[in-house]
Amino acid sequence: MNLDTINNLLWIVAIAESVGAIANVYKRWWCFIIWICTSVIWAAYSAYTHVWAQAAVWTLYIFITTIGLRKWYREERKSLKDAERPVVAMDRGEKDEADEK
Repeated sequence: MNLDTINNLLWIVAIAESVGAIANVYKRWWCFIIWICTSVIWAAYSAYTHVWAQAAVWTLYIFITTIGLRKWYREERKSLKDAERPVVAMDRGEKDEADEK
């Protein structure tokens, strides 16, 4: 592969990583998948070019992103379980704002 092809592919990776960041702002779980994939590419490229400190940082990002994905998944699962619980009637005869209208 020539240098121009590699440079173009790295631009695609950089754009994908930015899409992942934007997806995170909108709380889309798949942003973590994008980040893991792009971090793997950056870590591999950094190792290929013998920039070991940068390869180490990208590898750390892979682990951090994986932890974030697991945490997000657990919180989503918990919130779905909470949503499935029956609604308990209000105590002491209090009325809801919707009942007053």
